[in-house]
Amino acid sequence: MKVAIVHDWLNQMGGAEGVLEALVRMFPEAPVYTSIYSPETMPAVYRQWDIRRTWMDRLPGIHQHTSLIFFSIPRL
Repeated sequence: MKVAIVHDWLNQMGGAEGVLEALVRMFPEAPVYTSIYSPETMPAVYRQWDIRRTWMDRLPGIHQHTSLIFFSIPRL
């Protein structure tokens, strides 16, 4: 069975990230797909995971202004 884990964005710690960590422990070989990933703001263990980012991760200022940019996504 192939498994992929999807998470909205990884730039701050919260409850959803605790669930993500549990899922990665359950499926350690599964890649984690996310819209953006800011490694410097996340725990070091995340850097060992297979995290795959979308094109949005390359948008200017995305890591500093995530909430503002995601507010405008329906218009993109």
